[in-house]
Amino acid sequence: MSFPEPAGAASTVQAGLPFEVSVELLPPRDQRYGWIVGQLSTVYSVWLSLIDTGSITVTANGRPARRADLRTMGTGAFESVTNTLFTGEVEVDGLLGTRRGNTISIGQAFRAPLRVRSIKAEVRLPHVG
Repeated sequence: MSFPEPAGAASTVQAGLPFEVSVELLPPRDQRYGWIVGQLSTVYSVWLSLIDTGSITVTANGRPARRADLRTMGTGAFESVTNTLFTGEVEVDGLLGTRRGNTISIGQAFRAPLRVRSIKAEVRLPHVG
């Protein structure tokens, strides 16, 4: 059985088209008191454990996204992103501001492979307890 080819059908297909990544994490949790929803908090630093990642940004405290430096000067600094993917832990620190109901969001500065193994954050929760 054969089917007629529809008008305007694609002659080639590209699989794995890039898409924009945006992930918002749950609010911070204090080990002593549980979830602190709606409380003032300040995210100071975020540590990301990454596998084969080309680009990642962190947003916290209601401020604009901060880009993590995955590529530095050296032999791979001027190569294609797909040839110099980063695996390891990276810290995004110096995050400023305080916000009620704070969350941490991760995204990308440009489309590239992204695999996050874990996220750790240093968060100050004033007025707890």
